[in-house]
Amino acid sequence: TGHALGAAWALGAVLRVTSSGVGLLPASRGLAEPDSILIIKPTQKSPRFDGRAAISLSLGFGGGNTALIFGMI
Repeated sequence: TGHALGAAWALGAVLRVTSSGVGLLPASRGLAEPDSILIIKPTQKSPRFDGRAAISLSLGFGGGNTALIFGMI
C-alpha cells in the first residue's frame, strides 16, 4: 500500500478488520524464503484465521504510537 503518512494508521486498521472479517491473515508479499535465524516466520500464503480479536499497531516517528484492538462479534 505504500506509505500513507498521517493516514497510515487508518489504512492499517481497515486492512486488519477487512482481513479478519473474511477469515484470512495477509501474507508477506514478495517473500521468497524466510531468514533461518527468525523464530517467528513471516507468512508466505494467506492462512485461515478464526480468532475473535485483532490488533493494529501504528508506530511512528516522534512517539506517535497507537495500538487498536478490535473484538469480533
